Amino acid sequence: MDIDTLELAVKQGRNSIVKQFIARGTPLNVPDVYGRTPLMLAILHGHKDITKMLIDAGVGIDAKDEHHRTYLISAAEKGHHDIVEMLLKTKIDINAQDYDDFTALMHAAKNGYKTIVEALLEAHADVTIKAHGNTALTFAKKQGHTDIAKMIEEEGKTPGYVAREKQRRLRASSGQEGDIQWFVE
Repeated sequence: MDIDTLELAVKQGRNSIVKQFIARGTPLNVPDVYGRTPLMLAILHGHKDITKMLIDAGVGIDAKDEHHRTYLISAAEKGHHDIVEMLLKTKIDINAQDYDDFTALMHAAKNGYKTIVEALLEAHADVTIKAHGNTALTFAKKQGHTDIAKMIEEEGKTPGYVAREKQRRLRASSGQEGDIQWFVE
């Protein structure tokens, strides 16, 4: 069995075949020509069981496709609530941005996925990040998702969020974020 067969099994939701690949020690982080790993393909196709199998097998959760979409962004954009919840239990970057500067929260808000927006807000997704001058709140309002817009507005007003935002701004103004970024690079 080869990587192409693994990709096909993942796309088609063939759990037993994917289990065989995992059991044989097949490399599971190999991307296709579009930068999509088997985990990304499972997420895009909404295969929750395969997604869980691959995560449990220890695949890397920080990969991005050719459009810089993370696993969380892809799950949120496609409306796969169960997979979003699963990914939020890992150490995934909740505020990562894709090639168009969209976050998972922005995609979910724009597409009207209320339960995903709720999950992301509960996990403290940043409501102030902008893509082309717009926040998740702006996208929700533009698409007429008033219930989602209200949730995002309320999150921006909570004492916990306000405190976290003040700390972030204080670190940025003191240069600590830049020092941390430099150290990491």
